[in-house]
Amino acid sequence: MALVAPLTRTQKSTRYYHALSVHAVLNSRVVLSQLRTVSSKRLRARMARVPEHEFEMIQQKIIDLNFRETKRKNPS
Repeated sequence: MALVAPLTRTQKSTRYYHALSVHAVLNSRVVLSQLRTVSSKRLRARMARVPEHEFEMIQQKIIDLNFRETKRKNPS
């Protein structure tokens, strides 16, 4: 199983989208709010490699959107 974030060419600038700077997927955005789990067998070919620093930024945005905001909304 793999956790994936889909790409779109829609040019939105909200916190739910992350603009990619990777040449192979230029003008694409990662849709942070649409995470999915898929079988790793479905991932046959690599589209492009995201630089490590950008991957870390995407990871942090996903964590902030999906986990940190939940704690703020539901204080215990």
